[in-house]
Amino acid sequence: YSVVNMKANSGKGRVVLKNQIYQPDTTMDLAGMTAVRHANNKDWWIINSDQEDSKIMYTTLLKAGVLIPFGSQKLGHKWGGYGASGFSANGSRYFRYSNYYSGLSVMDFDRETGLFSRERHLPVTQENIFAYGASFSPSGQYVYIGNGPYLMQIDADADVLVADTIAVWDGTVAEWGQPAYFGAMQTGPDCRIYMAPGFCVPFMHVIMEPDKPGKACDVRQHFFTFKTPICSVPHFPNYRLGTPWPYCDPDIKIVTATQQYIPDGAAVKAVWTVYPNPATDK
Repeated sequence: YSVVNMKANSGKGRVVLKNQIYQPDTTMDLAGMTAVRHANNKDWWIINSDQEDSKIMYTTLLKAGVLIPFGSQKLGHKWGGYGASGFSANGSRYFRYSNYYSGLSVMDFDRETGLFSRERHLPVTQENIFAYGASFSPSGQYVYIGNGPYLMQIDADADVLVADTIAVWDGTVAEWGQPAYFGAMQTGPDCRIYMAPGFCVPFMHVIMEPDKPGKACDVRQHFFTFKTPICSVPHFPNYRLGTPWPYCDPDIKIVTATQQYIPDGAAVKAVWTVYPNPATDK
């Protein structure tokens, strides 16, 4: 790992530690990396799986700016390098998804001890190696997984995990033929789930009400059209856990329509009005 002081160089940042040993004699699996606040709401647990033996989960405590290796657990299923992982908003559940090796595992997590328990597994047949992603719903009840042309919802409260296919790719492709499959996902500040299409195409899907069961969650395929390709979305832990601020707010009004997009070219005729004219103040 490396450490960057983002206040240095007038906000451009400066590397203050480079290539420090994080876990000796292991290969980190980036798809398994995520983080959640400790129960004390000050420190952080950082979670990694091993690239070579992906049943092994490493737990590291980030305390006062220092990384403290805390230990490891060997769980029941192998995941592999492709996929996604994440915690529920309250930090009590964790998922690890890989459509390459075995599928989805959901387990409980103790934010005090850093230990996993009650692993439940759902095998998933790989449909496309390049289109995959997963996310908890804001309440943590549901896990959504993208598997190429299929989007599935899983009730994480159940003792036995069952996948409900809530959307199937509608055939949309980019101009160069790449399909708009279901890929990486992230909950937005408005409690909707925003989803990259798996391949680098200029579309984004949205799950409008992800805490509703089945197709009531309202999947909108290629809801956004962009001028440039969207290859993925960033993964964020819940920085608001243990703070007075909510994880997300469904009452936030975010413009989710693409008719406001104005393409380049002479065909666009915009009419502007500036007032008051003349202006004496603002």
